[in-house]
Amino acid sequence: IEDRLVKQLFRHWEEAGEGKRVNKKPIAASSGEIAQNPRARSAKLRVIQKL
Repeated sequence: IEDRLVKQLFRHWEEAGEGKRVNKKPIAASSGEIAQNPRARSAKLRVIQKL
C-alpha cells in the first residue's frame, strides 16, 4: 500500500516539474542481505530529486 502512495506522489511531482526520478526501477535488497535479514525481502528503495 505504501509503495503505491509513493509511486503516485513521485509521478505527481514529475508531471508538475517538481522532481526527477533518479532511478527508473526500485532498488531491492541483495540476496546476501535477505539471507541475513529476511524482512528486507519486501523493501524497495525509490529515489527522486526535488527540483
